[in-house]
Amino acid sequence: MTPGSCRARAALAVAVCFFMISPVAAQQAQKADPRASYKTGLALMEAGDLYRAADAFMEAVTLNPAYGDAWAALARCQYELGEYERAVTYVGTAYAYGPRSSSLLTLHAFSLIGIGRLDGAR
Repeated sequence: MTPGSCRARAALAVAVCFFMISPVAAQQAQKADPRASYKTGLALMEAGDLYRAADAFMEAVTLNPAYGDAWAALARCQYELGEYERAVTYVGTAYAYGPRSSSLLTLHAFSLIGIGRLDGAR
C-alpha cells in the first residue's frame, strides 16, 4: 500500500463518517430548538394531525418548561382530542408561564365543562 492510497482511504473514511453523522447532528440541532418544535406543532395542528402536534408541543415544553405558548397549544390539542383533564392541567401550567388570554380562559372553562365541573367553568 502506498502512502498516497493510505491518505486517500483515510480521507474517504472521514468523508463517509461526516456524511453519516451530519444528518444526525442536524436533526438533533433542530430538535434542540423549542421554537422550531412549537412551529412544527402549529403546522401539524393546522393540518389536523393533532397527535403529532401534541408530540411537537410536548417536545417544545420538554426543551423549555417555561414556554407558555407551547403549554397553551398543548392544552388546545388535548381539548380537541377529548382529553379534557389533561387540557385543564396544561392550561394551569400555561397560566404559570404566560398571560391569561381570553382564549385560554375560554379553553379552561370548556375543558372544565368537559369533565363535568360546571361550577368551576364560570
